[in-house]
Amino acid sequence: MKILNPILKGFNPDPTMCKAKESFFIATSTFQWYPGITIYSSHDLANWDIVSTPLTEQLGFKLLGVDDSAGIWAPNLVYENDMFYLSYTIVKSATGVYYDMENYITTSASIEGPWKVPTQVNSGCFDPSLFFDDEKLYMLAKIVDHRYEPTNSYIENYSGIIMQELNPISFQLVGEHKIVSYGTKIGGEEGPQMFKRNGYYYLNIAEGGTEFNHQTTVLRAENMNGPFEVHPQNPLLKSEPKSHLQKSGHSSFVNIGNDEWVISHLCSRPIKSTAKNIVGKECCPLGRETAIQNIKWENDWPYVVGGKAPNIQFENFNKAQVLETKSFVFDCKTLPGKEFLSLRQDISKFNHVDSKGLRMKGRDSLMSKFDVNMYAYRPKKMNFKTSIDINFQPKNYLQMSGMTLYYDTENYITIFVTHDKTYGKCIKVEAINHRKYSTLELIPIKLENDIVKLIITVDDDLINFNYQIQNQEIKTINCQYHSSYLSDDYILLQKPSFFTGMMIGFYCCDLTGGHEKSTVNNFRYEEV
Repeated sequence: MKILNPILKGFNPDPTMCKAKESFFIATSTFQWYPGITIYSSHDLANWDIVSTPLTEQLGFKLLGVDDSAGIWAPNLVYENDMFYLSYTIVKSATGVYYDMENYITTSASIEGPWKVPTQVNSGCFDPSLFFDDEKLYMLAKIVDHRYEPTNSYIENYSGIIMQELNPISFQLVGEHKIVSYGTKIGGEEGPQMFKRNGYYYLNIAEGGTEFNHQTTVLRAENMNGPFEVHPQNPLLKSEPKSHLQKSGHSSFVNIGNDEWVISHLCSRPIKSTAKNIVGKECCPLGRETAIQNIKWENDWPYVVGGKAPNIQFENFNKAQVLETKSFVFDCKTLPGKEFLSLRQDISKFNHVDSKGLRMKGRDSLMSKFDVNMYAYRPKKMNFKTSIDINFQPKNYLQMSGMTLYYDTENYITIFVTHDKTYGKCIKVEAINHRKYSTLELIPIKLENDIVKLIITVDDDLINFNYQIQNQEIKTINCQYHSSYLSDDYILLQKPSFFTGMMIGFYCCDLTGGHEKSTVNNFRYEEV
């Protein structure tokens, strides 16, 4: 049975995959979003459900103040000795020189938890992964040297994959780390993972940067410390200019049974921008997604079935069909669950549910890195309509509640209910584009009713806005925006931190400090 890629659509980057008994699991990065790390489960490689979001405030996990696209980088999920081991990096600053990063490990006997309070292992490196060999535990990671400049002697120190033995119980460091590889001439080595097959140790790394030159490099050695030889047809995986899946790399190898192997890997699906200043630029508003490729072995070297370029389909040996849903409805009768993320912390303490719906307390603006009260949902396709019902009684322009297509604190578009001195209670549309504020020249739309349905539609690069009062006809708002402005590729033009993707959010802000509440109902996402 052929399964269409990507298997995890929307913002699901840096996939790490493992098999435990008869189930498969994939964990993906969440960066500044909370809870930290999303884990999916499948019995057939075709249908995937969120089963765990392990990093919560109950484990002491918080990201208040971290940079956009900092936070959780590249988790690694391993199943060994009837236990799940999860390693990951917390990056505090993604736009500076030093990063200020810390590596942690947590464990659980069940994928659903409870997960143990994480142990900090070390700092100064990122993308940690775990490898068990002869009852010993090792961690691999990408080492960072902030002194790197292209013209000085520190280039080798900046580059390198390190390996460090750990105590398998306490996770304390044993001895000193060793640099086992500097990667290849492609450069930008990161995301190291090691596995063993037929007496060889395989070192799997991502290279080329996580943009359109991203790829997977494989090396092997008879000794885990090397020396490693490079795959004879390196890279193993790389998108071609016309590939449907772009940015393919950061892979994870899994033996699914009977020496049949697959890799999970990140990828993106670009659209061409129609925005005036970047017409024709390939942009990926959905961010980095997750795909699977079949692997074959020749002379103890792995190869992607069908060639190096990622295939839009993979062969599922379980013969299962995908049970795909193209819509999602949340009635707001409970607090939002596992399908939603928030920014940097648990926001359930700000909100509650009563007979009228989900009551959201006004907090910081969407540009804040602290107390933002917003729930966010991953869109999975670039053609969709999303809406929510809002009952909000603002008293001034500093109180806002609405919907947003959100990339980060410096790039988003929002339609919301607020108060204006001239128009009274009204609907406005505002954009933040590379930190610059714009109302898109829209005159506020006066509102007489308590409840309004706010509607956003996305047609590839074009974003349109509508609203509806009770059972009246849907009215069009005369302004448009571009989803390409909410992509890694556009953010990269002015900002070095660009690792997430466009999210659908609904929120409540009150910059007066009065915490005015908004009541929201009937969140809907529908692919068209």
